[in-house]
Amino acid sequence: MVSFCAVDAAPDFRCFTGTAGVKAAVAYSIPTLIVIGIALPCFASATPADSLIQEGIQLYRMRTLPQAVATLRRALQAHPASLEARIYLARALVQEDRVPEALREVRILLERFPADPEAEFQAGRLLQELAGSRFARLQRLAPDSSETHELLGKYYEAQGRPQEALTEYRLALERNPEGRGLHFFTGNVYWKLRKFDDAIRELQSELALNPSHTLANHRVGNIYVSRREAREAIPYLQRALAGDSSFLEAHRDLGRAFRLLERWEEALREFQYVAERRPEDDTIHFQLAGVYKAAGDAKRATAELEIHERVSRKRLEAARQK
Repeated sequence: MVSFCAVDAAPDFRCFTGTAGVKAAVAYSIPTLIVIGIALPCFASATPADSLIQEGIQLYRMRTLPQAVATLRRALQAHPASLEARIYLARALVQEDRVPEALREVRILLERFPADPEAEFQAGRLLQELAGSRFARLQRLAPDSSETHELLGKYYEAQGRPQEALTEYRLALERNPEGRGLHFFTGNVYWKLRKFDDAIRELQSELALNPSHTLANHRVGNIYVSRREAREAIPYLQRALAGDSSFLEAHRDLGRAFRLLERWEEALREFQYVAERRPEDDTIHFQLAGVYKAAGDAKRATAELEIHERVSRKRLEAARQK
């Protein structure tokens, strides 16, 4: 496969690979195009998942949307924690008017990257775009339908307006009490507001309709862990992971539950899984330090505390520089 690098008048540096790369380079109208190798990636450290992500983004920019969707889905199978791939997949689905799939990706975006400013910003943009194209049509054809109120609820939720979101989700439920996902959306807002009794009621209603709902199982498990009711939490968290084995927050909460029960080896397994995939998360290193200390491994406990302190300092310094 031929790889190209290009420098444009910005100046900017872009890499393109294979047939899609040639088309992308032409689409960009790059003035300077240099062939840099045969069967060589643009960057030596690029993984197969990285290459798929970049190929999918190129296809999206060229507006070959069905191919972009397929490529980005393959990329996310290999690298489910990629924020960039998730954003571009949602964008492509919005452009294709595949609204239920687009909304699912927006939901995953918000849940996989909690409190991430970029994820929240992109989710808001995507929902605004959906509101502009889809909502106007829904308002014209079915202004008081369950689907209209659901879409409005998601829009308000992404905008950080939980009370308005709850109002819309309740209206959607009144019109479609058996609608899958509606009890979860309502319960999830209550969960964010830490109204846990209300959250569990709605989440259990969702699980009665859809027992394998990954996020509903996680939220119930998370609430039980927060209440230090570890034995009740574990089955829900295990069902969440049965639905999505790469769900890092479910692994973290399962580790917390095992730690509460002093099941140190199982807690370590879950925390290590998260730390390997999110090494710059200072909280996971603090949790690992606590388990190592409780298990009698002072050396590893000290090492994890040092990592925790280093990552915390790095994060605070980055925040000060913004």
